[in-house]
Amino acid sequence: MLAKEGVSRFDPMGDKFDPNLHNALFEASGRGRGVALKLAVDPAVSAVALPGLACQAGALLLAARAAAATGSLAVCNPAALF
Repeated sequence: MLAKEGVSRFDPMGDKFDPNLHNALFEASGRGRGVALKLAVDPAVSAVALPGLACQAGALLLAARAAAATGSLAVCNPAALF
């Protein structure tokens, strides 16, 4: 509906966290059991609760609500559960 007015959604999943474009809902640490995927030197967006909105001219209308991850990002190791 808003697309015809030049408004588009953006999903920053995996992008470098930018406080100008993202509102951090919480900070996620990479500590715990799991397999390390990569080391985030700068905080990165690890989860998106609400995508952001921007207009065609590039102006930000609504910042994305996201989690900022620091440290190593991990996925659960199923073998560690048993």
